[in-house]
Amino acid sequence: MADQPFAAPAPKRRLAKRWLLGAILFSAGVSLLALLVGKATIGATAEVTELDSGVSFMARVDTGATVSSLHYERLEISGDDGQPQNNVGKIARVLIENRAGEQAWIESRIVDHATIRNAVDSQDRYYLRLRLRCRGVEKETLVTLSDRSRLGYAMLIGRDFLSGDFVVDVDRDNPETL
Repeated sequence: MADQPFAAPAPKRRLAKRWLLGAILFSAGVSLLALLVGKATIGATAEVTELDSGVSFMARVDTGATVSSLHYERLEISGDDGQPQNNVGKIARVLIENRAGEQAWIESRIVDHATIRNAVDSQDRYYLRLRLRCRGVEKETLVTLSDRSRLGYAMLIGRDFLSGDFVVDVDRDNPETL
């Protein structure tokens, strides 16, 4: 019996091709939508600059996070009485540092406080308003200070910053190509 010259591709290969085509079309559609509505397309990571200091961070984009989060090295609060809830409204002086070791002190008023609890311990976090820039978009946004030293990114960008100005396309992960 002779071999058939034009055998149909295996079902798995056909499924993989369809998935790849679907992913390409989806990514193109998201980019086109962003252009039509005037929003910047952002990937899973992006370069973000804290405007008062000029320090830039490679940030992880997290659409599941309500507010953005920033790693800090040191925190000084004017008139700190040791009770975090009493520091709301006071001026915080914060030493920030990106992964390249670039440091700067920034100052901002503490606008809120939260105690985050997990199975191991609890952590007090302060919320500040900071001016950030990403992909040409500048915004004042709420940022929580946290110890992100064990995490891969010193900054996390949440929905508060993304809302109204960005479309997230995780297939576009390389900030240089955006």
